[in-house]
Amino acid sequence: MTNPQKTLDELREARARTYLFFGGFFDQNRKNDSLSLLNAVMQLTEEEAKEVGLAWEKPADLPANINTQQLEVEFSKLFYGVGKETIPLSESAHFDEHHLLCQKAYASVKNVYRAKGFSVEDSYEMQADSISVELAFVSLLVEQKAVAGEVANFLNEHLIPLANIVCQSILTRTDNQVLLTVAKTLPTYLRAEKKLLELCKN
Repeated sequence: MTNPQKTLDELREARARTYLFFGGFFDQNRKNDSLSLLNAVMQLTEEEAKEVGLAWEKPADLPANINTQQLEVEFSKLFYGVGKETIPLSESAHFDEHHLLCQKAYASVKNVYRAKGFSVEDSYEMQADSISVELAFVSLLVEQKAVAGEVANFLNEHLIPLANIVCQSILTRTDNQVLLTVAKTLPTYLRAEKKLLELCKN
């Protein structure tokens, strides 16, 4: 393996964009104009996974003419519908004993954000522990060249558990190719990042 810190530094801009891509994909105010980046995101994931020895079967590249209307219908059904089939996007909703919003995980991430000078916009205040905000936060950490251990800890304690449960739920509840591709890519990307970051800690 090459020097892990050198790898992280060389890929810093691409890594920050990748976190932002995933964050934007799950954002409540999402736009589809960034979907063209998904193939590049898969390529970076494949490179990082190979670097740390993670086995990953890269999904097929998506076509240029994605049916965005169909994607929006499926996205709304999965994440903003009503009933037990709806997939929550926040840590508290998944891991709190009563599955309520703004619980222990919410308070925990708010403390981390505060310590790093990261402020959440008013319209996102209730979603501070959502997958989109957490991804945006890690993108900022990467841009700011935060200590590898700090980023790895946040991934371990917050983002990876949340991403795993959200993506596993997607895989069992839709046949939309874009959603499936994101759900197959994000957990592997985070695992590869975690391994690289932890190698830098040693």
